[in-house]
Amino acid sequence: MLHREMVVGAGCMLVAGFFLLYGLQLPFGTAGRMGPGFLPVVTAGILGLLGAAILVQYVIAGGGQALPRVNWRALFLVTLSILAFAVLLKPAGLVVSSVVLILIADFASEGRNFRRTLLSGLLLGLASAGIFVKAIGLQMPLWPSFMAGF
Repeated sequence: MLHREMVVGAGCMLVAGFFLLYGLQLPFGTAGRMGPGFLPVVTAGILGLLGAAILVQYVIAGGGQALPRVNWRALFLVTLSILAFAVLLKPAGLVVSSVVLILIADFASEGRNFRRTLLSGLLLGLASAGIFVKAIGLQMPLWPSFMAGF
């Protein structure tokens, strides 16, 4: 039986191994003059050590929590909401695509309240517009093209 700690520790080590493998192909540099491989390699090393520590702790403790059953419906709906956001961002704008993201993802939860979800999506979209477009200056449409003046 798979346990949570075993999967997390091994997963961290696998991800760390991937980034180490590709990060070491880049020039490393020094701590004073870092190359493009410095951050991926150092971060992967830390992640690998954390994964190893989790695995060692799991082995010493003699077991851990069993993995919960995967909620495939929720996983599908959250993934679908992210894909819908990515597809809608350019034609529909940041605010509308954020509302759609929240509406689709809400179907993954048990207690749904359409009014609350719509308000949350609108607030998230407007906050994202204020932070990313107005404050930071990222170039992306806020609204659909027919509402370009808003």
